[in-house]
Amino acid sequence: MNHRHFELWPGEKLVAQRRGNEVFMEPSRNNTEALPYLYRIAQGSSGGFEFQPMEFVDQPNDAYKAKHEAVVSNTAFLQDYASTLRDHNLLSKFGLFVLHREDIVGNQTLETAAGPRALTVTAADTGSAAAAAGKHDVDMEVRTVIFTAPEVPNIKHLCKHNNCGHFGIR
Repeated sequence: MNHRHFELWPGEKLVAQRRGNEVFMEPSRNNTEALPYLYRIAQGSSGGFEFQPMEFVDQPNDAYKAKHEAVVSNTAFLQDYASTLRDHNLLSKFGLFVLHREDIVGNQTLETAAGPRALTVTAADTGSAAAAAGKHDVDMEVRTVIFTAPEVPNIKHLCKHNNCGHFGIR
């Protein structure tokens, strides 16, 4: 789902870094090694689609670089994906996410503030247990969000988890 955590200043990009069994995200400048993992999709005035990078992974490994290249070079898939979202009025709601942190925090995550302009991403089961036990900052809002992709022709679920919301083109 498309969302912003906070405004970025000119020249900044939101970059995710592995820190132990968590992912730490903060604005960064001049990080030329970071590759995007989250893209917002917009339709240009000429009718074509633009994939705008929104969030980045710091120092990606070779496996991620190969996965990223396979996705961004597959223009037929990207066109079909964007067209399907547009046809169902979902372009403003969904983007394109290239998986990169499933081996660190799994596929169900909890994002929490780690300062005014930083986030920590942890496995949802760990974070949810702590939140349920009341072990969170007083000023932190805790809410459970369950999302399932809508039934849309030509879109199938790719994830092995039930109701995870990850989907792709058939």
